[in-house]
Amino acid sequence: MHEVLKPGLLLVALTAASCAGPHPKTGAGTDGAAGGTTAGGGGAGGTSRGGLGGGRGDAGDPGDSGVGAAGETAGTPSTDGTFGIGGVTGSGGTSASGRTSTTGGTTATVGTSYPEGNGDAGVDAPMGGTGGSGGTGGNGTGYVASGARCVGLAANCSPSKNESCCTSLRVEGGDFYRSYDGVSYTDKGYPATVSTFFLDKYEVTVGRFRAFVESGMGTQANPPAAGAGAGIAPGTGWDSTWNSDLEVDTFMLKSGLAYYSLYGTWTIKVGSNENLPINCVTWYEAFAFCAWDGGRLPTEAEWNYAAAGGSEQRVYPWGPTEPDTSLTVFSCLGDGISGCTLADRLAVGSKPLGNGKWGQSDLAGSMCEWVFDWNGTYSNDCQNCVNGTSDLNRVYRGGSFNQISSALKAAYRTGRAPGNRYMEIGLRCARSEP
Repeated sequence: MHEVLKPGLLLVALTAASCAGPHPKTGAGTDGAAGGTTAGGGGAGGTSRGGLGGGRGDAGDPGDSGVGAAGETAGTPSTDGTFGIGGVTGSGGTSASGRTSTTGGTTATVGTSYPEGNGDAGVDAPMGGTGGSGGTGGNGTGYVASGARCVGLAANCSPSKNESCCTSLRVEGGDFYRSYDGVSYTDKGYPATVSTFFLDKYEVTVGRFRAFVESGMGTQANPPAAGAGAGIAPGTGWDSTWNSDLEVDTFMLKSGLAYYSLYGTWTIKVGSNENLPINCVTWYEAFAFCAWDGGRLPTEAEWNYAAAGGSEQRVYPWGPTEPDTSLTVFSCLGDGISGCTLADRLAVGSKPLGNGKWGQSDLAGSMCEWVFDWNGTYSNDCQNCVNGTSDLNRVYRGGSFNQISSALKAAYRTGRAPGNRYMEIGLRCARSEP
């Protein structure tokens, strides 16, 4: 039913098959700054005893408000008739007394304990010190998306193969210029504002997509509900007229995924490809998956914003450094040897040094990624905008395992027919912040 990109169009140099050009539940995200120092409460000067110094501060739990340990009264009564000076108030750990830690803060190390003070003769002990401010939240609060269908799936993503493939990371919104990096792309004519949203850390894997296929969804027999998968912008939900662009049933969907077998990552049975990125997926199937998964396709502006590091306008998701095999999967060098082979397709998250500002992996290389927008001219006004004007092609971004470095730039964009399958195009899902 759908056109397939033929092996002869594989890239190491750019061709028409190139990619790209112009719930929140808190969990483990990018580590934030350590919490503020909490002074342990010094013992209040009493009428009978010297105060005890502040004890060891408790380590701050991520995202919770900490309470500094109160100083206890202790010591030997003064024999001179006046009462002892309180002990030194110990500098506490990171749990701030009376403060609220922002979500995503890193659990701070325990502070240093100080000995209790001597009950020397003198005035009443001073009150304990003031609690320090709470820790600052990390750049990317992570969570396993509550709508994600990862129950029963192996947590086999990340280089150590021990993280949920459904992990989604918070992208702090802001202003930036679309398809601009100040180096190769110098047109500042398309400013945009993007609201905070969540973007999956990993590209959708074969294992995740298999759960979708086996559920019987994403076909004409079981299409998304009208309006499903909508983003912030109006008119971005599933359009029922798209139902006919899906395969008729699950059998035909599996057949379509398996048809392009040379570099396709789908397998008929569960095997060693489960943590590889799915490819050969049409735009309609990508949309249907994200809607089923409790998310949506990112807009082009959102995707570009995340890949460019927002206002940092990065050339590549990791920064200005030219790509190499320590940073990304590209130029058919996934196996370290020149020439395209099946071994050039690596598991998602294999190159953490190439992660973007908010922690997403493989925003450049591995697989190109479908986004919501049609491939038209940018609008001048963009406040959480989408290009919803019908065109021949939908946009995909990011470069793939078989493409050269210029296709990996955050500013680079292009488009392809949404109903066709391409060996270099996969997907990742976004999720709106409530």
